[in-house]
Amino acid sequence: MRGRKPIPTMLKLVSGTQRRDRANPDEPQPVGVLLAPPEWMTDEQKSEWVYALEHAPRGLLRQLDKNIFAQWCLISVELVEHEIAIRVEGRVIERGGAQRVTINPDGSQTKTVRSPIKVNNPRVRQIRDAQAMLIKVTAELGFSPTSRSRITLAGGKKETNRFANNAAAKRA
Repeated sequence: MRGRKPIPTMLKLVSGTQRRDRANPDEPQPVGVLLAPPEWMTDEQKSEWVYALEHAPRGLLRQLDKNIFAQWCLISVELVEHEIAIRVEGRVIERGGAQRVTINPDGSQTKTVRSPIKVNNPRVRQIRDAQAMLIKVTAELGFSPTSRSRITLAGGKKETNRFANNAAAKRA
């Protein structure tokens, strides 16, 4: 697919930019409104679920979106936790700094201390990788409202080219 990703039909309806001539008439319409968070979530994740549902456009998220929305809530809470940890630990942390004791031939001991090496905090990379993977999987499977607007269900329109029948009739 080339060009910009299409805006979900529900968002077009909410913003008043929906045009009938550009609509996908065969766009799948999942059923069931998303309401309660899953029981396995922590209290912070459940509060994020409730907050996001209260502020999302009505009817945008459906039961089909439950797992992806749950992942969004998990990552959202995880981001806050990692950001707090990064503020405490810093974006750059020290690794190494180990002591080594060497016993000399005369029986004396020599302590050697390696200087610590400064490295980027691994939390930053883990967050970035998880977010990128979630976005890719969501778009590929067609579970997000944005990717859903690009899907055409089989069995919709039989003939997509309205002039195809005319060309066939002229040849005969």
